[in-house]
Amino acid sequence: MKRIRKVVASALTLMMSILVMCVGVYAAASAPKVSISGTISYDVGAAKVRVIGNLSGAYTDANGSGINAVPKTETDNNSQPCHYYGVHDNAQSETNMLPAWNIGSVYFKETADGAESFVITLKVENLSAYPIKATVNTTATEQLTNVTKSLINNDAEIAVGGSAEIQVKYDVTNSSQTATLNIGNELVFTKVGETGPVTPPESQNVDLGITYNNSGIMLTVNVKAYIDGNSTEALTESGNFDGSGTQTLELPSSAVGKSVRLVFTGKTDVMYGMAPSCSISGTTSDNYSANMQAVDRGTETQFGEITINNYSEGINITITLGF
Repeated sequence: MKRIRKVVASALTLMMSILVMCVGVYAAASAPKVSISGTISYDVGAAKVRVIGNLSGAYTDANGSGINAVPKTETDNNSQPCHYYGVHDNAQSETNMLPAWNIGSVYFKETADGAESFVITLKVENLSAYPIKATVNTTATEQLTNVTKSLINNDAEIAVGGSAEIQVKYDVTNSSQTATLNIGNELVFTKVGETGPVTPPESQNVDLGITYNNSGIMLTVNVKAYIDGNSTEALTESGNFDGSGTQTLELPSSAVGKSVRLVFTGKTDVMYGMAPSCSISGTTSDNYSANMQAVDRGTETQFGEITINNYSEGINITITLGF
């Protein structure tokens, strides 16, 4: 009798196992299904970076006295004073550009061993989701007279969340001779493993509006723009205006934050004999200077020069001729 009970118990256990298996198979076969469709794409965005710039060996005193260093007028992300601070934090934004850095007019300092080195230090912090390479290229126009240039730690590869410093160093070759330096550097960023730049996209030009009020006088005018004194970036616009007219001067986007000098030449069809008046809107009066002279009849001459110290888009100029 004991042996029969064991056999029956084993048979019951086997039947329960089969039932469990059947239930499991049935449940799996009747489970709901999910269909997934659509398009997944990946766009490589511009590098997200933070740039902090500082100067050494840069002074506001002429003749090499080097008493007053160029002041630090910016504040970085740690509330520390610096010479330049810029952030690009939106990879898909075409308007979120790193601002230009206009150093302006600075001077070397003379020491017993010769002129002190002038050094630009660029600290780059990588906020991107991928490693980047930071490079100072020299494609921009730069003029060096009696000055040598060297790059330290250029093409720095920066890990995600990391930082690196690149230095641009200028040295006077012969301290007994005059040295001049017109700086032209551009900092670009490349995704590691790629060769193309991933700099924040920027517009190709910025507009400067000019309005002429001539009181019936026919005015022939040409305008030439110089960016930081660099004639290679000059753009010329010309026009004939009878009574009044408007002109849009397209400047390269690199002009933003720099000094823009405008030179006006032209002639009139009548004997005018007075200097035109000039007004500028879109900026403060201490940000520009203007010098206007009489416009000649029949002979093209220079009649005006306007310098905007720190150019920004939205500035408009009005020139008025009248009796």
